[in-house]
Amino acid sequence: MASNRSDSAKVRPAGVDDLTALDRPIPAGVNAAGFGSDVAADALRATEIPYIALNPGASYRGLHDSLVNYLGNERPQMLLCLHEESAVAIAHGYAKVTGKAMAAAVHSNVGLMHATMAIFNAWCDRMPMVILGATGPVDAVKRRPWIDWIHTARDQGAREAWFVDADGYVTEGSSSNAWIVTKDRKLVTRPADHAILRGISRTVLLDAIRAQGLVLDERAFTVDEAMAAQEAFVTSASQIVLPVVRIDGRPLGTGMPGPIATALRREFHRHAEFS
Repeated sequence: MASNRSDSAKVRPAGVDDLTALDRPIPAGVNAAGFGSDVAADALRATEIPYIALNPGASYRGLHDSLVNYLGNERPQMLLCLHEESAVAIAHGYAKVTGKAMAAAVHSNVGLMHATMAIFNAWCDRMPMVILGATGPVDAVKRRPWIDWIHTARDQGAREAWFVDADGYVTEGSSSNAWIVTKDRKLVTRPADHAILRGISRTVLLDAIRAQGLVLDERAFTVDEAMAAQEAFVTSASQIVLPVVRIDGRPLGTGMPGPIATALRREFHRHAEFS
């Protein structure tokens, strides 16, 4: 059994001085930048970023490819993580020890939300790092089902993306149903027709709305109606009833969770428990 770190280093293969040499692709021909992600990888190397911690996935698959096949997984070297919060926490710890910044890549929308607490911790500690936010294909035709849709939005910090049909009406979110509350306190949501999925949480909330004696209008609503609404929220199995406070970066209503959405969130749990 090894008694210290120098003893444990003896198990490395003979002639290997650097762990990165154990798995490094050999470029074929002239390895000139050919993609936008190659330029981003070059920028990381030019700024002497030594490592980039990331949770591999679709929304930055181009950058991942460039780091491996263009730069050879060296300067920066990838540190593979299981969660975005872990990736940012590693960058935080590296800066704490060395006083230098390393990079962390996080997926758009959901990934950035996962990393929020770790980013806040690093900000409180005044530790530097480079955070790269990714997104899926902007062209909807090029998005693969599910994964590219939940990781694509014009707003990097968006929690959800609402889809709009050819007539300008909101259909649903990437994994949720969309709701608004008009200025006369009327709840509006699209009927469960061929354009949306009939969410289980949506069905439970309909019963809760009736129990609360609120006015419900099941119809399609436009983006302009959503922007002018007093409140908005989404419903899903993972988010239950989640208030929306901004749409495309613009504050909605007071810019804070509204009273109706907040009350329905409480009522949802009570109704689901006893129904």
